[in-house]
Amino acid sequence: MVHKEDARGRERVDYYTAAVVEYTSLNVIQPEKEWAAQDLIQANAEQYIKIIQNASHYDVDIIVFPECGLVGTPIPKKRADVKPYLTTIPDATDHAIPYKEPHKYAKVLTMLSKAAAESNMYVVVNMFERVNCSVDDTSSICVGKDTEYHYNTNVVFDRHGQIIAKYRKFNLFLEFAFDTTPQPELVSFDTDFGVTFGVFICFDILFPQPAVELVRQKNVTDFVFSAAWMSELPLLTAVTVHSSWAFSMDVNFLSSNLNNPAQYGGGSGIYAGRQGIQVAVMPQYTGSQLLISRVPKKNSPSPLRPTESHGHVVPLIPAPVHRQNQLRLLCDSSYSSFHSKPLECVQPEDKTTSTFSYSEPKHGFSCSIEVVWSNKDCNNNMPSYKMFGYAGERSFSGAKTCYIEVCGLSAVRTDKEAVVGCGRIPDLYDSGVTIHSISINTSSSTGKNTIAIPSTLNSSIIPFNVADYTFNNDGKSIQMNLVNPSTDLITFAVYRLPQEVS
Repeated sequence: MVHKEDARGRERVDYYTAAVVEYTSLNVIQPEKEWAAQDLIQANAEQYIKIIQNASHYDVDIIVFPECGLVGTPIPKKRADVKPYLTTIPDATDHAIPYKEPHKYAKVLTMLSKAAAESNMYVVVNMFERVNCSVDDTSSICVGKDTEYHYNTNVVFDRHGQIIAKYRKFNLFLEFAFDTTPQPELVSFDTDFGVTFGVFICFDILFPQPAVELVRQKNVTDFVFSAAWMSELPLLTAVTVHSSWAFSMDVNFLSSNLNNPAQYGGGSGIYAGRQGIQVAVMPQYTGSQLLISRVPKKNSPSPLRPTESHGHVVPLIPAPVHRQNQLRLLCDSSYSSFHSKPLECVQPEDKTTSTFSYSEPKHGFSCSIEVVWSNKDCNNNMPSYKMFGYAGERSFSGAKTCYIEVCGLSAVRTDKEAVVGCGRIPDLYDSGVTIHSISINTSSSTGKNTIAIPSTLNSSIIPFNVADYTFNNDGKSIQMNLVNPSTDLITFAVYRLPQEVS
């Protein structure tokens, strides 16, 4: 095999080294300080530069920062209030290298451009962008008093500090001060280590455009993803959704999330499609972390073995000692509408087989589940488990109303049969419950634009290892099986991602 040299002068091999940042914005770390918008952005940018410099010691090729990291959350809801946070960003076709022309570009751009060049790595950063209306634009924005568009934008710098790509978020989540492009942008960029990356942001991952189209239309196999994801039980926690999307599409996925566990935020990772999680964190405490991993290149003639690929985590803020877990989790508002059947203990110690079926003829959806399980003591205070199925509408906090399909098993609290946790996860290690196997079968007549993902979760808020289950999808029917027993199962389900309801 003939090797080529990359920009670092090393032999090119069958992997690249990636980093993602689980980042805590300074307005979370220092909530008592009244930050002016640009001061906050520049102060966070200075932290980004330190992290980039840190990553350079590990020969990182590409680093990804989260959504809203420079500005923090919550973001302003009014257009007038968000304007101080906006930055004019050149297009990739301008071939701009901001640090070489600091008089032309915003300071934050020159700072990050220089850091990318000095550390010799690709840098992906989320920013709030302003675009002035053109003279012939007759949109409602441009004929009114505003005269500029506001976008939630990811910006990509190459190893020379040049802006080589930018993507504007299409599926906004309660971002009232922002606009969308008329059509979703299918944005990708090439690198000198032979990998093409697609770009999208946070809520985009649940919808076909642009995420799925980047795979199906442009054959993209690697992605950079910035998020300010708020995790929701039992099906949509951050690491579960992001790793499972990568699994279903069988792509490499670099996911950076904004860290604020007390407000449901956090969960970053590097995922290698069907090879599973390379490295991931679901944070219990406030604090930034740098996640680094070798990522096996897709279609490589000699791919890395999984044991060679695992990454590591570099704490950037020391974890607190003897502090209570800060992580809080949202609850799926539609869970109470799911059709369900509990697991009921019949004979302690013996294996019990429980079954459940559900169908929704209107949508052509059917769901069947078989669970083999045992419990040490039928009279103990075991967590309740429910088998469930649902095909219907749900609201995503009022941002969008969508049609979803789900089928699975989840642990729930016994008090009013609420979703497990509703802010906390029970300790299942000593519950006496063992789930020996699960078999899920679903069929659907919904469109092929949406994809289905395996939604799995243990009591550490981490998905199951890909070796613990099988997931086979022929487009209409799905078979998902738990093949290794579990004593701390929270969720095991098929989740067909949303379709918008017109």
